[in-house]
Amino acid sequence: MFFRLGFINISRQLGRSLLALISLVLAAMSLTNSLSISLGYPAQAFANYRDYLDGDIIVYPINIMGNPATTEHLELYRLQSDAFSTLTTLYPHLEREGFLAPTAPVLKPFSETNKQALLQHAQIKAANSLFRMPGWRLINDTDRAALSLRSVPGDSGLWQFVEQTPTQLNNTGDALPIWLNSRQGEERPLPPVGSEISLSVPRIWLAPDGSLQFDAAQTSEILAVVTGHYALPTRVISWPNPDPSGDSFLSEQGYFSQDEVWLQPEAWQQLWQLAAGDLPAAAGSLGLRVHDMSILESTVSELQVAYPEWTIISVPNLVKQAEAASLLDSFQRAPREYWAERQSSAQHAFPLDVSRTLSVFIYLNAGLLMAARMLTGAAARKKEIGILKALGARRRDIIYMALTEAVILCLIGSTIGFVISYPAAVFQQITNKVPWAQIGGLLAKNYGIILGQTLAIGVLFGLLPAWRLSKLTVNEVLRS
Repeated sequence: MFFRLGFINISRQLGRSLLALISLVLAAMSLTNSLSISLGYPAQAFANYRDYLDGDIIVYPINIMGNPATTEHLELYRLQSDAFSTLTTLYPHLEREGFLAPTAPVLKPFSETNKQALLQHAQIKAANSLFRMPGWRLINDTDRAALSLRSVPGDSGLWQFVEQTPTQLNNTGDALPIWLNSRQGEERPLPPVGSEISLSVPRIWLAPDGSLQFDAAQTSEILAVVTGHYALPTRVISWPNPDPSGDSFLSEQGYFSQDEVWLQPEAWQQLWQLAAGDLPAAAGSLGLRVHDMSILESTVSELQVAYPEWTIISVPNLVKQAEAASLLDSFQRAPREYWAERQSSAQHAFPLDVSRTLSVFIYLNAGLLMAARMLTGAAARKKEIGILKALGARRRDIIYMALTEAVILCLIGSTIGFVISYPAAVFQQITNKVPWAQIGGLLAKNYGIILGQTLAIGVLFGLLPAWRLSKLTVNEVLRS
């Protein structure tokens, strides 16, 4: 009977409970995001960038993310431009402003042993070496343009971005076939397909500390033929239309704007031997492919704990900071203030998921609101409690009735918040081809966690009001 009275009180005082209920819904949504949605992404998210970086997770050979031990003595170090990976391209502050580290950074290329160690993680299905080297394109006898020479495997998704060419080059002779970025900028004319250009590469060697070094003063030249052009799309920028007679917003597709030359692995290896002699090809970064993108960030966290000497970051997080600073792309029509680079002198650190901490604070707030609602309602319900006591209700019966109200509110709030948020996680899991049985198991597990935490908050903050209500006596009611 007293449980039934708890249900009746909820319906009678729903308006008074609405604020606490909304807080419980928000807390459940935040915790759902932390438990599932923020762990990963749909299978095709950031696909073009993942092709460009040859992985879902990128590994760099030094730790640039801060968070050093507090007992370590830190000094400011600046990196030279890293021509063998995308490190200083995506983190220009390392070269421009430097970063704090306990020891001088050394960019050692990754070995096959490193790759095999990373492959031991259950979620990693492939570890790809990203081969890059510095070079120049000779413009005339005195001028040359710096560029990056990139090895692109035949099975890479990047080849889908090669533009259609009017002619098919079947035989390039001794010249190396190369592909140029058609959106590299307007500073220099783009050589047409079929034209021959001269590439220059520096002398490359491995320093005693294990890092790759190059000497731009000692170069070798080789003939290359432009086999095609590529255009790698990045993001779409929208901005208000200044013309009131037209559409409300205009938009433009952005494209990768770096001067990067793509070569097939055999051609790139030929260039490497020209520059480095017998030195084996060295990878400045690794791209890791995962089995399940829906738990990508969780995988990154586990790897970073296992390999603290490296920087390990998901491509989506890398892209977010690259797009915020416009490091890779450019636009022709969009106003510059909508995409221009924003300088920052702060040392970058790992992106943290604060939703779990936030959900705890929201839960505490919801619990306090619920306790306040029950305490303020106690005065209005003195007559009801007195009648129940006169009819023989015991203190524990009153406690059960009050706690029933708290539990019902928690059940409703947690369920609404979960139902609103969790479909996004299910979508991520479906796109990653997670088995239906596993999807159902994860759904039940996460709902159980959210429901359990919500009920714990409800019982904890409902005990004091319930205890206060149970102490009311018939005499107190009559006196009031």
